[in-house]
Amino acid sequence: MAHPTLLLVFNRIGPGDPGTVIAHLAKLTEGHWRGAAYEGDFHMYDGKLPIVATGIKHLKEHGPAGAVFPRFSRPQNQMLLEAIGNPRRAVARSVPNEGVGRQSGRSFSRVSHVPSGVR
Repeated sequence: MAHPTLLLVFNRIGPGDPGTVIAHLAKLTEGHWRGAAYEGDFHMYDGKLPIVATGIKHLKEHGPAGAVFPRFSRPQNQMLLEAIGNPRRAVARSVPNEGVGRQSGRSFSRVSHVPSGVR
């Protein structure tokens, strides 16, 4: 079952650096959001919680449509809809029954039939 994305917005109060806080939080929660890596740069995030974080200062400077949202597990800041979305979902659904990766000698393939209402 997929979890909804958790969006955290930090407001700087006191001497703490929000960038450091976000990095520390990502490290502490890694087991909850890090996916399993497979061949071909494919990752499986079943049962994982997508986490997106930013600071009020960045939102004020760039607005909510700016690329100010780092998602834990992704290397760069993104716009909100990109950060909470899954850009590979459309690609994955457009290629039915093809293998998506391999881990520990096991091969995985996509389900050819997705019930209506799920897409």
